[in-house]
Amino acid sequence: MAHAFRLGDLLQPLCQVIHIPRPCLVCGQRAWRYGVCQMCLCELAQQRQQGRRCERCWVQLPVIGGCRDCSARPLDVEQVFVAWDYLDAAELLIQAYKARQQQWLAAVMANAVYQQIVRQWPERPEQILLLSVPSSRAALIRRGFNPAAEIAKLVAKQLRQPYLVGGLYSVSAQITETQKQRSRQQRLKATAPAWQCATLPADSTVLVVDDVLTTGSTLQHAAQLCRLAGAYRVYAALVARTPWRDHF
Repeated sequence: MAHAFRLGDLLQPLCQVIHIPRPCLVCGQRAWRYGVCQMCLCELAQQRQQGRRCERCWVQLPVIGGCRDCSARPLDVEQVFVAWDYLDAAELLIQAYKARQQQWLAAVMANAVYQQIVRQWPERPEQILLLSVPSSRAALIRRGFNPAAEIAKLVAKQLRQPYLVGGLYSVSAQITETQKQRSRQQRLKATAPAWQCATLPADSTVLVVDDVLTTGSTLQHAAQLCRLAGAYRVYAALVARTPWRDHF
């Protein structure tokens, strides 16, 4: 069974090129274009309509009360665009993309992010510079690619805006513990990663792209570096937002 599953992973990129039907990664029904059927994509998009949302970080709020993340430490960004909640089908697809190196899924995620940007940011400036959050050295060795960068390139192409390769980059050769291995409290208390940002045009508008937003620590650090490098306005685009589990 494991061999069959791995064979399916290997055949998915081929199916993407020659446009033949294959099972949807989520439900198993026939899918054509992305390897994810239209019904599952619609259900993922409908997640955004559920419950009250924090206007800054887009987390689903409890029935009573506000956002515990933003009340304690507001993100230093103008606005956050999030395609999905990091639950169920979205979690399955992101894990397939990152853990099983299914890079063709970047197109699915980039399209979902692009649609959300267009919906929430209709009056965009003429010039937007896209950057991606760097991967740790350990993650690059393990995967062979930066998930955020692959998505950012495709979003930039759809927006017809430039993507700054290596705009945000790591200056540490040390293999550090990954964010996934840390608890929520450990993430909040962790030392900021050793990153730098290339010099940006004065008064520029920047869109930072990442895959998953959990506590916002990574995004906060990236946004602050962009501002120090010259950015005037910083926005963020994420594939998924991790919910507060005890809200549900």
